[in-house]
Amino acid sequence: MTASVYWIRHSEHTDCRTQGYVGFTSGKPAYRWKRHVREAQKGANTCRRLQDAIRRYKPENLVFGVLCVGDPAYCLDLEQRLRPAENIGWNIGCGGAQTQLGRKYTPEHCAKINAHKTGRVVTQETRDKIAATLRGNKNAAGSVRSEEYRRNLSLRATGFRHTEETKSRIGAASSARPRSKETRMKMRAARLALIAGKRLEP
Repeated sequence: MTASVYWIRHSEHTDCRTQGYVGFTSGKPAYRWKRHVREAQKGANTCRRLQDAIRRYKPENLVFGVLCVGDPAYCLDLEQRLRPAENIGWNIGCGGAQTQLGRKYTPEHCAKINAHKTGRVVTQETRDKIAATLRGNKNAAGSVRSEEYRRNLSLRATGFRHTEETKSRIGAASSARPRSKETRMKMRAARLALIAGKRLEP
């Protein structure tokens, strides 16, 4: 697994040790930048100083760059050296803080999470909000996958089988999820259409 240390700055900033925002991510840096922008637009209560800068200068007027790509431990150490104290640049906290990377949950904790989510029903209002947020999302629009990329995806999925334990968990989770009559009718129609399509195949 690799991680990255990135720097968000104004075009006039020249020193990553004292200016702008330095961050760590174990995912794709470009996605982390988009997330910062979304949080600033929504007014989420995270990285407030950075969000204020994004709203003030606008995303298109800021520069996002990757300083380092490497081992997560090394990247966390670098972030700590660039932000050894609080309130440096647009950072509020110190760098190198403990992340969720590699965190293991106890069985008791997992049971509490499952119990909290079991039977949970998402309201229509919440669904509408989610749909409005995702509407117009074109992250992969126009992307063309190379033949090698598609071949690797196919090889990765070939022969993949869920274990019996995983199948049982999926079945239990699915049976516990309440579905409306309309949803059940749509699922039934989709299954019938799939079966009919297979019968028509030569």
